[in-house]
Amino acid sequence: MILADGADEAEERAEDVGKSAEHEYVNELGQTVRRVFVSVLEVQDLGEQELEDGVEVFSRHFRAT
Repeated sequence: MILADGADEAEERAEDVGKSAEHEYVNELGQTVRRVFVSVLEVQDLGEQELEDGVEVFSRHFRAT
């Protein structure tokens, strides 16, 4: 979740958060796993005043084949 004054600001800040979370590691099988930011899919106004900045309210994980 991103606290912002509008959709454009929210999208820009979400991209920054996503890019800063990119990383890679080696899993228990010796495979390199990469967490890569691709895009902001959508921006939605949650209409709440008491939510805190940075709380994740939705995510989706994809596996490359």
